[in-house]
Amino acid sequence: MIYVDLISYLDSYYDSFFLLIMMAFIISKLGDLNMMENKETTSPPKAIDDNSEHVSKLVHQFYFVKLWPIDQDSICKIKVEENVVKKMNQDISEITESITKKMSEKEHLGSLLSRLNYPRREHIKQVAASKEKVLKNLDMILEVLCLMNKKAKRGWFVEEHDKNNFNSLMLHGNKSLIEEKRILRDINFLQKDVDPFKSLEVLKKTIRSSYYLKNWKQLLKEIEIFQIQYMERASGNDYVKGNISNFESLKKIMKDQIKVLCDESLRNRRELMEYGTRIRHGLKEVEGINGELCCLKGKLSEKNKLKGEAYQKILKLKKLYPEEVRY
Repeated sequence: MIYVDLISYLDSYYDSFFLLIMMAFIISKLGDLNMMENKETTSPPKAIDDNSEHVSKLVHQFYFVKLWPIDQDSICKIKVEENVVKKMNQDISEITESITKKMSEKEHLGSLLSRLNYPRREHIKQVAASKEKVLKNLDMILEVLCLMNKKAKRGWFVEEHDKNNFNSLMLHGNKSLIEEKRILRDINFLQKDVDPFKSLEVLKKTIRSSYYLKNWKQLLKEIEIFQIQYMERASGNDYVKGNISNFESLKKIMKDQIKVLCDESLRNRRELMEYGTRIRHGLKEVEGINGELCCLKGKLSEKNKLKGEAYQKILKLKKLYPEEVRY
């Protein structure tokens, strides 16, 4: 009885011991598996080893990246606006160069017009005016000399002239209108208390102050000789009638001087007309250049406006698509 109880007790003991051993074995195996998993996750991947009984496992790591959708149309729009800016810059450069060229032409014409207007043109005007004044005096004095010579030729040196002399001058019969005017002029000259020497002195003063008369010394000499001979006729010391001896030579010298002055005055007037024509043409050219400059400046303003609008569009597109644009 006792033997049987012992055997049953040992059987139960061995069953419990075996169970404990099995549990310990299972727990140890589970620990090894956990260590292997941790090692494989932290160690780099190993290639397959043909001589080893174990096969290394490859562990792949995945990364999540956020990608924005690419809009090709927005990039094309930016390129289009950039091309517009490039074209506007080229046009602006060409227009600016044209404006600079036109401004240079305008300055050149302005300088030319300034030289034409002053002092050259003013100098010619002053010379022409002086010559015309001298010419007018010569014409007047020549007429006075002719009348003085006529008075000396006919012996009219009394203060009160005979009415018959005037009547004889009026008896012109079938004279021409020009001849009648000449006779009336002679009568008016004789009726007036004229001091011919005063006119001659004015002429001599004009001759001395003039730079445009040729042979002016000879002209002054002939006038002085004429004055002396006229005074001799008027004093009664010279009873010879007829022209004063040097009248013809004096008359010729004066006519030659008048002709020279007329030619020079005509040449000055033509020169002034040429200057006037050149000035008018220059003013028309300046007016044309001003019109071209106005047009070019308008185009330049329009190109700058288009360029600014293109820049604004580029900035807006870059703000809308910041990830697609590389600044």
